[in-house]
Amino acid sequence: MRPGNTVVVVIVVIVVLGIVCLALCGGLIYWGFSNATKTADPQIDAVFAAIEGDTMGQAYDTMTTSEFRAVTSRQQFQELGDTIATRLGKLQSKTLQSFNIQQHNSDSTIEVTYNAEFEKGPGTIMATLKDEAGQWKLLHFRVNSPEFDNAKQPPPAAEAPPEPTDEPATQPEE
Repeated sequence: MRPGNTVVVVIVVIVVLGIVCLALCGGLIYWGFSNATKTADPQIDAVFAAIEGDTMGQAYDTMTTSEFRAVTSRQQFQELGDTIATRLGKLQSKTLQSFNIQQHNSDSTIEVTYNAEFEKGPGTIMATLKDEAGQWKLLHFRVNSPEFDNAKQPPPAAEAPPEPTDEPATQPEE
């Protein structure tokens, strides 16, 4: 084979391998996206259904991991649902922004972040789900929104002016 032909063959092989690598990477990203969506979407939807249906207590018992329950009480979980319902309203739509699937020994987790639109404004939903005996349960759950920052706080109590006295003001000695 002539040297010129060898260079062309090497370039063609490199280009073909590059295209194959890109296709494989694209396929893996698509697989990860569809797997994260199929796994996380129903769980997140169920949490918001519990918020709307005022069944956060039941969701706490059935949809959370023991690690979650070790750091968050049932009352705190209920209060979180009440706060979301009051300040944000009903979840209208969500779009998967990012995901991270991890496998460590026998533990599988999926971290998801959604851009969400609620009745009263936008928000971000962040959750980590853990596979427990074939069921995906909440390991972490958080909702951020500018509506939480914009929530009207009660005005601070006005301080009464000091009572006037008949005593003359004292001057410090020089």
